Amino acid sequence: MVLSRGEGPPPSEARPELTTLVDIGRSLCHAREAAGLSLLEAAVPAGLPSDELEALESGATARLHDRIATLRALRAYADSLGLPGDDYVLAAVDLWPVTLVPPPRRGDSGPVPVVSVSSAPAGGHSPTEARGVEWAGDPTGAALSTVSGQVSSVIPLSLHDTGPVPAADTGETPAVRQGAPRLLKVLVVVAALLVVCGGVALVERTHVVGWYHQVSATSSRWYREVRADVGLKPKAVAPASANGLPKVTIVENGATNAVTINVNAASFSVKMAAFNAPSWMQVTDDHDLEPIYSQVMPGGQTQTFLVNGSTTIETASTSARAYLYEGTTFIGYYFPSQVPFTMTLNATG
Repeated sequence: MVLSRGEGPPPSEARPELTTLVDIGRSLCHAREAAGLSLLEAAVPAGLPSDELEALESGATARLHDRIATLRALRAYADSLGLPGDDYVLAAVDLWPVTLVPPPRRGDSGPVPVVSVSSAPAGGHSPTEARGVEWAGDPTGAALSTVSGQVSSVIPLSLHDTGPVPAADTGETPAVRQGAPRLLKVLVVVAALLVVCGGVALVERTHVVGWYHQVSATSSRWYREVRADVGLKPKAVAPASANGLPKVTIVENGATNAVTINVNAASFSVKMAAFNAPSWMQVTDDHDLEPIYSQVMPGGQTQTFLVNGSTTIETASTSARAYLYEGTTFIGYYFPSQVPFTMTLNATG
């Protein structure tokens, strides 16, 4: 029951003729004035702001932007004044002006029909059915309607439309992708350069060391060959014992074309080589009665013998070469300068 300060017939007894939206607004205004209420006082029982009540009473759609919200507010305002809110809402739905769609753009086939919604209240009646027929509505009092119309703001897009599609404003600021700090980029570049330089240096060092050993071996061989060609007697190279290598002593006997080589080691090996021509060789040690090697060695070939006591090697060609090793470590060499020639090798360690 709505209390009013004025006197006169209750608003519910008035059944004005509602033929336009202006009539609806004028009816609301008369009911409020008959109840002796100002806009501010009527806003309290209706639960609406006074400016919205003023817009409803004006009946101007230009001031009523949201159609659904307007129909809900109309029902609440009419009910608070004791008027039949359902009738006012249905009348407003029927009287709401239809706005035409602008002419279609290129490639468009015409306006797009849309379905509007009515304000039939939850538990209310259908616009096409008799009063009292129940149908479902949403919690706010509005349900789907059968009234069709066109919305001017809807512009159909065709397959030929290449215009931009407006993006909805979500109110969120997109994330900003930050690049790596400049100092970090510089450090990464420097590290990459160091890695590349290190790899190049390692490769070049391997090449340089290999080239050095190759040149050194070639130079030493050339030096030994020249000494042998000019008839100089090469001596065995005896590294100093301070280097951890066994001491080598050589005792030559020019009268008998013989040499004795003593190596201060429990055992060592001698590699005999026929340098550039075949050479007959015979090898005998103190452990075997028969020679362990006796034949012509082809030029360019080698043969290695282990000396762990006393071993005698006879050769009949100046192309013979003797190289001494302790394990894999080179410890000396000897080239016979006369033939026939006898070498006696003793392990004295």
